[in-house]
Amino acid sequence: GEKSNRGKSGRLKMNTGPSKGNSRSVFVGNIPYETTAETMKEIFEDAGPVVDFRIVVDKETGKPRGFGFCEYADTETAMSALRNLQNVDIGGRTLRVSPADKERAKPNEEQDSGVDLNLQSLPVEASMGELLDSLNPQEA
Repeated sequence: GEKSNRGKSGRLKMNTGPSKGNSRSVFVGNIPYETTAETMKEIFEDAGPVVDFRIVVDKETGKPRGFGFCEYADTETAMSALRNLQNVDIGGRTLRVSPADKERAKPNEEQDSGVDLNLQSLPVEASMGELLDSLNPQEA
């Protein structure tokens, strides 16, 4: 009866999806600009193993925008981070930690495309070519 057991555990895994509104990622705001993702990852590993820490950078300048997302292996760890990593002081600033799904305006549409088009930051007279270049930066 080994096969039936394997089938069950496979099904269970699928049920613990994002359907409950629980995300494995947390939004982290107020990150000092000089702080690296590595440093942030170490801080957030206090709550549990971090899969990925991403600091969001400005496409135009390449400078960090002061916030990021921390992805954990499971929802429980993320929830624990939300509880335990509030008000962490780093470089004189207090980190703001909140559920990642609250920070996304329209989770379904924007998440899937993966392209975060910030048209406000493009010059009005940008040609189509420049627009495409900003979407696909060519490595020199």
